[in-house]
Amino acid sequence: MELKKHKSVKFVVTGLILLFIFTGCTDEQKISHEPVVTETVGAQEAPIEQPAAEPEIVEPVVEEAKEIKSLIPAEAKKDEITANYLLPTAEEQTSWLGAEYYVKNWLVLGPYEYDGDKYGGEWACQDAVDIAFIEDEAKLTPKEGAEIEGKNWQRVEADDSSVDVDSVYGYIDYAAAYLGAYVYSPTDMKNCTLYLGSDDYVKVYVNEELVHTYKQERRGAEPDSDKVPGITLKQGWNKVVVKLVDVVQGWQLYVRFADPDGKPLKVVSE
Repeated sequence: MELKKHKSVKFVVTGLILLFIFTGCTDEQKISHEPVVTETVGAQEAPIEQPAAEPEIVEPVVEEAKEIKSLIPAEAKKDEITANYLLPTAEEQTSWLGAEYYVKNWLVLGPYEYDGDKYGGEWACQDAVDIAFIEDEAKLTPKEGAEIEGKNWQRVEADDSSVDVDSVYGYIDYAAAYLGAYVYSPTDMKNCTLYLGSDDYVKVYVNEELVHTYKQERRGAEPDSDKVPGITLKQGWNKVVVKLVDVVQGWQLYVRFADPDGKPLKVVSE
């Protein structure tokens, strides 16, 4: 009897111990796993944060162009001509300048083909620049669509910095063309400098005055090949006419201006 009672007590104690161990293990499991479960659920329920939208970047050049155009007087704007507005800058003379310093909007008249053999062939033809393809060429007044001796002025815009006449007339050789542009100066400026590069020979008229002739060796067009000081620009519109004579291959022109202090003048074209 006492043995049975002893066994029963032992059985109950053993059961309590096992229950305690089981309960403890369960709690430990809960404790060890609950943080993981909570963290996972929290991550699922938390709203996904979207990356902040990047602010719109406005290129400084665009802002500068807007500011420059706001300075142009309304009375200066003319739709019937190639409008190029010259504006002073703080830039010093540099060995390289961006396209915004070159005259871009032009009218072109031509082509006028000549006998290359008569003038010395593909490594000569310097004297072709003296041919009077049009009478009183200095007094030409470029105007889009206007007809002169069966040919019409048509618009051409510089590709980056240079005007490609070849692209207008189909890559012909032994030919000349007249290019005209109007540049607007905000003030009277004496002793400006004209910079140009040409393929090949040129005569340049500013306000109907011959200011430059190049008729030496054949050359490819590069910016600032020629430097022409002593140019006078009046307040308002100034007419620039260039006779550009091609021999063979390329047929291009670069033109820009610098103020009396040698600082390049920025050009806004419309």
